Amino acid sequence: MIKTGYILNAENTINFNNLFGYFFGGETDLDTHKCLFLKGTPGLGKTLTIDGLNMVARTMSKEQYCPISTSAVRLVESYRTDKSHYLNALMTKNIIVDELGDEPSEVSDFGTRLNIFENFIMERADKWQYSGYKTHYVTNLTAEELKRKYMKKIIDRFEQYETVIFKGESFRKSF
Repeated sequence: MIKTGYILNAENTINFNNLFGYFFGGETDLDTHKCLFLKGTPGLGKTLTIDGLNMVARTMSKEQYCPISTSAVRLVESYRTDKSHYLNALMTKNIIVDELGDEPSEVSDFGTRLNIFENFIMERADKWQYSGYKTHYVTNLTAEELKRKYMKKIIDRFEQYETVIFKGESFRKSF
């Protein structure tokens, strides 16, 4: 058990062990040179797992540590308000972006309609390719929902990442 209400099932234990190896240099089936893409329905512990492992990596000064963990919605909102969080996230070596797909598709910037987050994804993909800066994404969307939300060139970037799929029923207690 990780936290009250969250229990690892057999399949997600494999994911946890692979992610542990990814962050701490142990045995893993994941390519540690690639970014991570965690997918699955809500309540399976994706965010809890990656944030927890990242927190421990920080205390051990591991290279895979991500000093920024944020949400896609917060990044878009910060671009509209003061841009400092957005720009800091854009320039940070490693980052975790949660709730991919929940952000608005377009925002208005002085009357111009922009897709801020797709620009962010493309710039971070370039930083990974040319500088080794990693962006790890967490989403509740299915592959089909992602394809409807993002342009083909964005999906193409995601296909280069190490995909970790969480399965099962939500660990959260129902109302």
